[in-house]
Parts: sequence; structure tokens; C-alpha cells
Amino acid sequence: MCARLAEQATRISRLDTQELDTTGLSGRDAALAHAIYDAAIRRWLTISRLVGTGISRPFKECQPEVQASLACGAAQMLFLDRVPDHAAVSLAVEWASRHCGRKVGGFVNAGLRRLAELRGPIRERWSDGCDEIPLADGRALGLTRPILPRDDATARLSIATSHSRAFIARWINAFGVDQTRRIALHSIRSAPTIINAVHATAPIEPGADLEPHEQPGHYVHHGDRAGLIDLLAAQTGLRRLDESEEYLTSDRLIDSPFVKAFEILAELPNNEREIRRFFRGANFGQLEVKCRHIPIQADVVRRRLSLEGDQPGVLIFARLSGKARALVCRRPESTDRVAAQARFVPGSCHWRRGGPSDPSSRTVGRLSSTSRPGT
Repeated sequence: MCARLAEQATRISRLDTQELDTTGLSGRDAALAHAIYDAAIRRWLTISRLVGTGISRPFKECQPEVQASLACGAAQMLFLDRVPDHAAVSLAVEWASRHCGRKVGGFVNAGLRRLAELRGPIRERWSDGCDEIPLADGRALGLTRPILPRDDATARLSIATSHSRAFIARWINAFGVDQTRRIALHSIRSAPTIINAVHATAPIEPGADLEPHEQPGHYVHHGDRAGLIDLLAAQTGLRRLDESEEYLTSDRLIDSPFVKAFEILAELPNNEREIRRFFRGANFGQLEVKCRHIPIQADVVRRRLSLEGDQPGVLIFARLSGKARALVCRRPESTDRVAAQARFVPGSCHWRRGGPSDPSSRTVGRLSSTSRPGT
């Protein structure tokens, strides 16, 4: 994906429109690669302006591989709110170091860390300010200082929405300022999520972010991922594991194409010594490490654990009742899904054998990639 961005950096005004090649990637990794690539290309001018304020040379004068690394990291940090900053920076720096040397990796690392300092809180709507950029859902990302031109509205709109200044000027001449702003903003909006509720087992109540589609049995969801998680919870009787988490929980295992289940084998404190002690006595030989909002370096965690067994496992870092915890899990077999009760959480579900009264009987999960908005 970074290699393709490097190719595009050499011809940003005349892009190659061939689809990104994700051969060899899992479905989830391919979806993430597409999301990063699409965000980087769609918001290239915005990214180059913001990143350019934190590096020692003009963005467009950097070699294509450096532009690609910076754009890859910036796209995730600015426009993909589910990717932790440390993961975005690590990926970009690793690729830059491998292809251009460690010194270049350090340059990319410094530029992205300055970008993190520039990023401010989310605002409810974009107001064409010099210290904000519009987002795909209609909100705006605030900046910690003014970056966009103050006295040139055409240039400000061009940078904010990643359209060339020539296009913006031409549209203004043809349609006027207000219509041009609407066109530019519309082109960066995400498509709404269409929900097929024909086979829903419970009635769906339209709300502020949910309205009936013209096709019977379908609804248009205008909200964000958090809203979809809440909708799924309401439909399946689930509840959030923690207010800050995307994981849900229940006293029974839910069989749904929108969730993935994992049996919880142990719940540990987020303490390296305790985690290492557990794995020294476990029979794991392969381990997936998952985290969302807790900064964890998965490769580092995996290397420090004793994995001398022959069983596959999953280690998930998540918040439970406000505290960071480590959940040791396994992917259940299809027969387990029929026989076991559990407390469930969507997207990835983790559960333990036992009845609802068993405190160890817990399932954790999140929305699967098939339910991402806009896909």
C-alpha cells in the first residue's frame, strides 16, 4: 500500500485509477489497507499542508517514498479514528526505514509526532476556520493553531477539501461561492450505511441517525460507528463492556454475521509480569494480540511471551469497568457455539464456558469488518 502511494506521489495530478492490489492480505487487513489508501489519496492536499508544517523541507520536495510514508501515517491519524497513533506511526516509520534507511525513518517519525501535536478536538461542524479541517461525517477536526490561509478563501477551501485551487476558482465562476462550498464538501463525505432489516428479529425504531429507506425493510444510518454498535446492542440485547470500548457483553452467546466470538480463558490485569506468568504455564504456540484504545505494541508483547505449546490463542487488551485488562481467549469451534453459554461482546466475541451466574462466563466482541460504515 505504501509502495502504491509512492508511485502515486510522482503523478498526484494525474493519478493511476487502477484498484489497489491487496493480494495475500486477509479480509480485515485488505479493508484497512483500502481505507488508508483511499483516505491518503482523497485528502492528499490537506495532508501535505498539515504534515508540511512539521517537517524541515516542503512536502512536495520529499522523495516519493517519504511522501508515501508520511501520507500513510497522517491519513490514519487524521481520518481513521479507530487506528491508535502509535500503530499508525510505527507502520509508516518501519516502511520508510526499510526502503529509505533509518535516518529517513527518524524524519518520518518526527513529522508524524508533530502532526499529533497539531491535532485538536473534534468539532460538531465545520465553520470554514483557519484552525480546522472538514471530516467525512460533517464534523470538523480542530487544530491547535491556525494552519490554513486566513485571507484567501479560495486557497483555504482548496486545502481543506483537497481540491486544486484551479478547480475551486473554476467552480466559483460557474456556480458561485456557496454552491462551490457544497460541491467540495460533498465530494469528501462518506456514503451513508444502508441497513437491511428485512429479517430483523426485533422492531427498529427510526431516530436522529436512522431513517427509513425508500426500499421497504431498509434504513439509512447517518451516524458513526459508535451509533451502529449501539444499534446492534439494542437489537441483540447486548451491552457495552465499558463506555470507552467498542466491545459488548451479554449473558448468552449471539450467533450473528456481524460479530466474531472468542472464548475467554482468563482475565488478567494489564501487567506484564502477570501476563508472562500466565503464559509460562499455558499451552499456546500461536498468539494473536488485539487492542483498540489501549496503546500496545503487539509484536513486542508477543515476543516477550513464552509460546512453546501447540494451541492457537488470542490476547485482547480492553477496558473493563474503567480499568485496562488483558483477556486470554481462544476462537471457539462451531460445536462450542451450540453448547456453551457466555457473556458476549460484538465484533470479536469472547466467552467462557459456564452459566450466566458464573463470573468467568464472559464473552467479548466488536463489530466485524463486514459492518463498517461505507462498505
